[in-house]
Amino acid sequence: MIHASIPSDEHAKSCRFVTLRDGFIRTVALCKNTAVNCDIPKLMLDEFGLERPSECPPVVAAFLETQQISSKQLLAEVKDKEESNLVESKKSI
Repeated sequence: MIHASIPSDEHAKSCRFVTLRDGFIRTVALCKNTAVNCDIPKLMLDEFGLERPSECPPVVAAFLETQQISSKQLLAEVKDKEESNLVESKKSI
């Protein structure tokens, strides 16, 4: 049986899934949120009373970096495919 352990801090950044019989942490779930057309520092102050962002934990920074790398790779693949399709369509004309 696995228990979801959520840190008591109301601004928790992760959730741990722990096996009850041995207390082993099976996984840590992180959540990434994106805000559009929003003043994040103002939102954090108004909604949570936080005047400055907390330090980004190294594991979160690494997660964000992998997301950026993955996004760049996917965009490059799409661009290559579009260019290839354009060349093929010109050949058929």
